[in-house]
Amino acid sequence: MLRICFLIGLAMGLVSSKEYVLEKLVSKNMTYASNNNVNFVIEGSKIYGSNGCNRFFGSFNKNQITNLGSTMMACSKEDMRLETEVMAIIKNSSVSFYENRVLIKNNYGEMIFKAR
Repeated sequence: MLRICFLIGLAMGLVSSKEYVLEKLVSKNMTYASNNNVNFVIEGSKIYGSNGCNRFFGSFNKNQITNLGSTMMACSKEDMRLETEVMAIIKNSSVSFYENRVLIKNNYGEMIFKAR
């Protein structure tokens, strides 16, 4: 059991505090290429970042994002459209890590992020 806890802690340590930026988004409504304004950081059991317009925050546990919230400032129409898609994908999503990439996916769509 101690070995498993150590390995999980080691894996989280490799992921924690890295900033990831959007490389690609594919949803039911749009396909969007790279955008440095869409990013996130995981620190322990917390996740926070920018959805292209507002800041978002939530809990990260067992490769899932829960307890999601965000600020609610008005932005340009294009940024608001991107924000809507990002948040629709993040809600009830699964998170997978591959080298320097992260896949966030649910039934609505998926996003690929790369480590900065």
